[in-house]
Amino acid sequence: MTHPPLRPIIPGYDIVAPASYDDNFSIWQTIRDCYAGEKRIKSKGEIYLLRMSAHDTAAYESYLSRAYFYNAVRRTHVGLMGSLFRKPPEFTLPSNIKIPLNNVSIEGESAQAFSKKIGHELLLVGRYGVLVDFENSDPKQAYLAGYQAENIYAWRTRMHKDRKIVDRIVLIENETSFTEYGTEVTQIYRILRLDPDPESAGELIYSQDIIRPDADGKTSQIQKINFNSRGRILRYIPFVIFNPMDLLPEVKAPVIGDIATLNITHYGSTAQLEHGRFYAGMPTYVTSGDVSEVIPGLGSPNPRTVGPSNVWELEKDGKAWLLEFTGHGLTFLENAVDSKQLQMQSLGGRLISSTRRAAAACGPGSPRRARC
Repeated sequence: MTHPPLRPIIPGYDIVAPASYDDNFSIWQTIRDCYAGEKRIKSKGEIYLLRMSAHDTAAYESYLSRAYFYNAVRRTHVGLMGSLFRKPPEFTLPSNIKIPLNNVSIEGESAQAFSKKIGHELLLVGRYGVLVDFENSDPKQAYLAGYQAENIYAWRTRMHKDRKIVDRIVLIENETSFTEYGTEVTQIYRILRLDPDPESAGELIYSQDIIRPDADGKTSQIQKINFNSRGRILRYIPFVIFNPMDLLPEVKAPVIGDIATLNITHYGSTAQLEHGRFYAGMPTYVTSGDVSEVIPGLGSPNPRTVGPSNVWELEKDGKAWLLEFTGHGLTFLENAVDSKQLQMQSLGGRLISSTRRAAAACGPGSPRRARC
């Protein structure tokens, strides 16, 4: 369950992501893959389901196809979102701020829709960033821009006037440009920065650097942007990082990270269970005594075909019979799958329904049957 960390090389800038970014990058990707569902999980192959030692490519593909993925992450997330937005959010703005609540982002989203996007990311990976940006550096054309956890690549804090502030934030963006026959996406980097104001001792001034690496990967085009708000220089970075419990820049553990981890182990158990069921459920045909025309050391020259129109010729006193699975050899795997599902249910605040419990509640003679 290891993903390669996102380590962009920014020519001309010696930028290293904090350790907490690398530590959490893999779990963010795992959570997103779980939320996307079975198709995404299976497409990652051995990242989530290791092959057995005896598996060649064909055997592993069969093993993978028989596994099923019970999406506890999405079920829990949907339940939490329903609880969080059971009532629509309300917004109260100061009288001197004129922002159209029906159009707060550059994509034209309403404040309510944008708040749901923040809630979605906080409940999913536990981190989201919002930048107040300005079209053409004009404060009258302000809008909100959202950044997923993976795109908040680096940040730096320092002391200023007895307060700890963030004076550097590195954001990763995809810039889309139009070509003659379509579009082209380029990865760029936006650096939000506070630097000493040369015209005001002891004060800081906000600016942005937009870095567009060239095709050679060794040089960059750097665009410097300065801002002012209502004729005043901005002395802070208008960027807020949302975490589950605070607005500090440090990365916090995702709310449903433990469920995602357990969801992957549950997926592995279902693969082993279905693998065992497949082989245990298939009867094995056995003969004692040789079939005619046996080649020494190689057995029968032709496959033995089963069916009413096929005859097996055995030597005198030879026998044929079936070996079938009996007993409780798969009970351990079945119990493991059920146990992990109950653990995910417990971690998710019982937002995931228990199939076995629901079936019992709606069975014959149940007093709740009429409500099922």
